[in-house]
Amino acid sequence: MRLDSSLQLPQRLRYKLFDAPKGYGLPVATEVLEQQYKDGFWDFLDSSDELANYMVTVGYVQHLAKPLDREPRLLDIGCGHGNLAELLSGYPLNNYLELDLSAEAVRQATGRDLKKSAFQVADVEEWMPTEKFDFIISTGSISYLKDPVAFL
Repeated sequence: MRLDSSLQLPQRLRYKLFDAPKGYGLPVATEVLEQQYKDGFWDFLDSSDELANYMVTVGYVQHLAKPLDREPRLLDIGCGHGNLAELLSGYPLNNYLELDLSAEAVRQATGRDLKKSAFQVADVEEWMPTEKFDFIISTGSISYLKDPVAFL
């Protein structure tokens, strides 16, 4: 047995026993996401506990955008119902495209009426960009893709 394959066994076991049951690396059916957003399952993302996570992202975007000679263009993969978009709306942005698999999440995000934000229902593993972005953001949704490593 090669050394690298023996090191993969504990990783595969950890994934199978601990990570996969939580949804990591397992796609969530669109119908399930739709119902979860309608039922408020994802409302915990509005909590003050989650605010710190979003503010770290806001801070990085602002810090990393300083050397640019223009307002940054952002792509948000798995934008959910628009929490990060709302926090970033007070900062100078050229444009902000936000993708989510859930039409209900995009409906809720669009209802926030944020300037310079465009929301789109899309399966990011199938979606092809038509423009360039300075930053690509994802706050946890990549772990729900069929093959997160291949996607990255």
